[in-house]
Amino acid sequence: GSAAKKAPMGARAATPEFRQSVFDGDAMPRSLIALALSMCACSHQATQPLHVVSAFPSVAEISSGWGTVERPIPLYLNSPVKVQFSEPVNPRAVTTDTVRMVKVTATERVRVRMARLVVQTRTVVLHPEVPVTADLDDGSFQPDQLYCLEVEGYPLTNTVRSTTGVGLGARYLRYYRAVPIEHADPGPLLGAAPSEPFRLAASALRIAAESGAIRMQFTLAVDPRSVSPESFAVYVDGNRRLPVESVQIHAASRLISVAPSEADPMQPTMRMSDPGSLLELRVGELGALRPGRPFWVHLRPPAAAGMAPRWVRDYRGRQIEGEGWLSGVISHGNHIELLRIQPRRQGGEPVSEPISRNPALLGFEYSGHRIQVLSREETGNGELGPFHPEQSTMLRPNGVMQCADGSYRTVGRTFSFTSIHIPRGVTVSISSADSIEIRSCGHIRIDGELVLMTPRSARPSGQETTSSSSYRHRLGREGFGCRLLAAGDIAIVGAVRHVLVEDPQSSPCTFAARSLLIEGSIPRQSVLAAQVRGVVRGAWFTDALQMTPGLRPAGRREIAEAWTPWQPLPRDYAGSVGARADGVSGDVEVYLQVAPPDPADPSLPYLDPSGRNEPIRLPLRRPLPVGAQYHARFLLRAKVLGGKPLPSLEALVVLGD
Repeated sequence: GSAAKKAPMGARAATPEFRQSVFDGDAMPRSLIALALSMCACSHQATQPLHVVSAFPSVAEISSGWGTVERPIPLYLNSPVKVQFSEPVNPRAVTTDTVRMVKVTATERVRVRMARLVVQTRTVVLHPEVPVTADLDDGSFQPDQLYCLEVEGYPLTNTVRSTTGVGLGARYLRYYRAVPIEHADPGPLLGAAPSEPFRLAASALRIAAESGAIRMQFTLAVDPRSVSPESFAVYVDGNRRLPVESVQIHAASRLISVAPSEADPMQPTMRMSDPGSLLELRVGELGALRPGRPFWVHLRPPAAAGMAPRWVRDYRGRQIEGEGWLSGVISHGNHIELLRIQPRRQGGEPVSEPISRNPALLGFEYSGHRIQVLSREETGNGELGPFHPEQSTMLRPNGVMQCADGSYRTVGRTFSFTSIHIPRGVTVSISSADSIEIRSCGHIRIDGELVLMTPRSARPSGQETTSSSSYRHRLGREGFGCRLLAAGDIAIVGAVRHVLVEDPQSSPCTFAARSLLIEGSIPRQSVLAAQVRGVVRGAWFTDALQMTPGLRPAGRREIAEAWTPWQPLPRDYAGSVGARADGVSGDVEVYLQVAPPDPADPSLPYLDPSGRNEPIRLPLRRPLPVGAQYHARFLLRAKVLGGKPLPSLEALVVLGD
């Protein structure tokens, strides 16, 4: 009796008969039985069924009956439907059978074809097909129709499951009604933020002389109700207007870029953006199209007598920015540009940004009006290769270092890498009694920890903001403690620490790059010579360091390599493609690669190497066959010579039949 009172509650139910059946005898001590049973009870309590936390679109009054068949939630025709779960979900358990949208009528429930299904840790997002006709009835959602989000759970076995294998506790239903066409402001289609500009993505147009086809890419999605042949006026020979016979809106194209994952920079992850709609015009009177001659397109043509003007507008009803006049050059033959890759512009100015690259080699970037090798004289030649340690390590100057390729190099006070990535859970310590410089020909990303055991440098002379030229001059003549210098970008997601005691008159380190992203922590009084994103406290700022494009020393030879992001060809295009590189300067090799759509998500390229061709060097000997929803990308490879101008080109173009 006294033993039973002292035993945990879980042990009181352990009768001798129960213990006999489980342990084949009464030899096990009562205390161990009690402990085992209580642990089982705790384990059972910890394994809670997976459940849905929320779904979007939603309304604040969801507890008042919204989301039921009697009170469905309003749904825009282009709105994604998002489901958030209580635990991270297993992507393999998320299919069109376990998470789906169905159209509900009086007699049946019909599954809706969505554009893609995306899994993001605890969230699943269903993206609809966007309507591209004036009636707005060709998308996944039709106006004023009833829909239901269905997430399968217990008692079915084919359910959404967490990464630990726990299934959804109960089936989840949420009802929506697509808004009608006459829906009040902002309309049946949800537009981009008001701050997003609505204009042409590229200023240069092309028209194929033998087909009369013109393709225009808009920065935002175009409202199909605003588009008709009367929305455009095409002129040649100054004032001769050609008839526009047809206009077709292609589904908004998605730029697919490859970015390093947080866990492993060598394993890319996909990032998608939606730069807008692609419109294809077909004009008549082809005899008036003479190759090499200019033509003009007016996006605000005068309306016929007694008719209201029909001008192209975005989902918010806004007209295109600017005067609405565009110019181009008539191309030879019937080949039309399916895809053009060139530096993009923002606010009329070219945007400089890197291109996905091989971390072991010099890379490429969009620089000004050209695509150019990413190399700066100040960042060295990357002779030590990539620095991506898998375990904690120490860097010391004036010694021998083992490189990524297994070779050994003698280093002084300067470490010159092609790229640097310190993964999460890894600590890199730098120990030096003298000033030391860590260089990267590409980028620097710190997800783990960088510990500096280096001397501090004097505070920048003058005010807190100094000119870049004087700052660079000062760094060249004075000790600078530890400096991290990158030709590309520096991202601090983890932490950078300095072990010495803070001194208000000195700085522990300097960060110099094109841009600096700070999501983690850096030492106080660090000197930042870059365009800074993130919250920074206690740092000394100076102008972004203006580094010199090029490679040093003279005569040094290096290889640069980069892949452009995957981009979709026009969705309904099937035939053959060609390609060309415009304005090539220097020793640049260009390769084209195409890929079919992913069977699980046609909006993405099929990334299995067995499903796509090997890169083919330009010029192509014969056209390359492609099917509907194919994607394309280019491989750039260049030989770089120290002391010579960097290889570059103006644009990369994929041509259709």
